[in-house]
Amino acid sequence: MLQIRPVGLGATLLAIVAFSAGCAHDPVDPRTGFQRGSYADGLAVGFVVNSGATSALKPYQRQRYTDKLASAILEFNPDLTGKLDSYGYVSARVGDGFSELINSYRLEGELSNRALRQIETAQLRRRYLMLATIAPVDQVVELPAEVRPRPGPSNYELDDYEQVRLHTVRLNLIRIEVYDTRGGQKVFEEEFSSDDQNTMLATEEGGVRYVGNSLLAAIANGVTNRIRHGSDLKHPKAPGKDVTLDHLWRQVAKSLPGAIKY
Repeated sequence: MLQIRPVGLGATLLAIVAFSAGCAHDPVDPRTGFQRGSYADGLAVGFVVNSGATSALKPYQRQRYTDKLASAILEFNPDLTGKLDSYGYVSARVGDGFSELINSYRLEGELSNRALRQIETAQLRRRYLMLATIAPVDQVVELPAEVRPRPGPSNYELDDYEQVRLHTVRLNLIRIEVYDTRGGQKVFEEEFSSDDQNTMLATEEGGVRYVGNSLLAAIANGVTNRIRHGSDLKHPKAPGKDVTLDHLWRQVAKSLPGAIKY
């Protein structure tokens, strides 16, 4: 059974849908200092890109997503205060070749040896560099209706009514990579889906519908409660992509070693 924790108000609610099963992720190399949670040398969140299979993000989108990811990381990892940089700093430090570096990463899916040398030359003040790719996964799923009996006020002994809740989710996927800018190598890689960690964002629509044979009860409830018929109940629109991505940035932030879990 779905468990709903609303995070919005209105006729259409934004909710967290919790499931009984999920999937876990394994880092590329759990032996690295980054995976053990050593942030002594800090973290730079360099940039977020669209996968090479889709159109490139506009510069303002790229910076906005990167700063949102960095903000989420800082929220759940307060020990990184004063040790976290984001798009503006990395862009300024790399200089004129930054756009070329971003485009190369977007098309190749990882930093090339040439790009790694470029990052090393830039001498970032944070040892670890995080990069994110938004995968070409954007799927809307209408979940099965959640239905439970609801007796009407005129016939409590009969289950002539149903309380119906409908949920629609959006599935997105991002890939996170972390590079050691001093060692010149990738130390962490993980994919995050919006249905990971047993939760996903969903919009919610609900109402009551009459399913019995009592005409008197149907009229009574229709007048007193303005009951919505089954034909009026439809799945709501899925959450916007930016809303789902905000959820994913927080999932990334909460997954880092030492992050606050709540």
